Amino acid sequence: MTRRGGAADHARSPFRTSSPVLIGRAEHLAVLRDAVAERPAVVLVEGEAGVGKSRLVAELLAGDLGPVLPLVGHCRRVGEPFSYGAVLEALRGAEGRLAELGNGLNPVTGVLAPLLPEIARHLPGPLPPIGDPRAERHRLFRAVRELLGALGPALLVVEDLQWADDGTRQLLRFIAGDPPAPLATAITYRREDLPTGSPLGAEFRPPPGALFAALAVEPLDVAGVRALTEAIVGEDAVSPAFATRLHERTAGIPFVVEETLRALRDPRARSRRAGSGRAGCSSPSRSPPCSATPWPTGSPRCRRPRSGWSRPPPCSALPPPPSCWARSAVSRRTGCGSPCRTPSRGTSCTRSTAASTASGTRWPARRSTTR
Repeated sequence: MTRRGGAADHARSPFRTSSPVLIGRAEHLAVLRDAVAERPAVVLVEGEAGVGKSRLVAELLAGDLGPVLPLVGHCRRVGEPFSYGAVLEALRGAEGRLAELGNGLNPVTGVLAPLLPEIARHLPGPLPPIGDPRAERHRLFRAVRELLGALGPALLVVEDLQWADDGTRQLLRFIAGDPPAPLATAITYRREDLPTGSPLGAEFRPPPGALFAALAVEPLDVAGVRALTEAIVGEDAVSPAFATRLHERTAGIPFVVEETLRALRDPRARSRRAGSGRAGCSSPSRSPPCSATPWPTGSPRCRRPRSGWSRPPPCSALPPPPSCWARSAVSRRTGCGSPCRTPSRGTSCTRSTAASTASGTRWPARRSTTR
């Protein structure tokens, strides 16, 4: 994706507003690819807003999945979440595979026909109602699991679980607790926005005999921010001083790095000009006021200037340090009046139980043998 700076910049070549390559997530991507290859598998992907969870999943889906059928659903941020909305959205992508399978599905999958009219013609006939809401729900859960198992090699991706309704979380816990043999499941979420401390509830336990991993996607370190900047501006001459200052101003959140570079009038020239020492960097006391700072649109206090800088700004013209109000543009992890969290370097990949997904041993994950 490329974008031009404005009317005065027609003569300039366009520059990207996002990185064409994945930066700093090779270990995470390898874990997801292993999970797809070694089904059944369940992978939980945790990270704050803007850290790159969706980009990580997009890279996985863009790769060669072989015979694995991708089924992707999103939990929407709405006032009243739709019951089982993300899972039903994902199952709509199964029409082609169902057409190849023909008949032979478990009769219980017929209860999905009224909920999935797009694929109803490939399902058995609807079943009569039971009259007991709990039994009806259990039959629906069984139908979803039976259908996922019948589709053959498949990858179920559910994004933004923090916005899911209780029914969706219970359904995913039911599936992930005893996944069909040909199914790999990947779930992304923000821990700070979960209604409970665990994405699938404290009752969830890794399934016996299945591959289970919990990935913690952390902000980029200085080297990662420099690599991301070089990928976006299309040059390998980003100075260490510029990368360090950009890391301080963005806390290493890839989305904020991209938005900050987009807000700058000429990130190519600026990333080269911002060398080390006093040359090209003015005193922080001479930084422009908050209202003139090119912080990404949506920040609670700062607004991007409509017109670009009249002359190339010094390094101090980068957005202000990630104080609590600045970080709130992408995360509600910190509250006003409290210091921001210092991001850890690099990324981490952990294997853990659902009750403690933030700690554990590093990948490779092992197959669970006890319930």
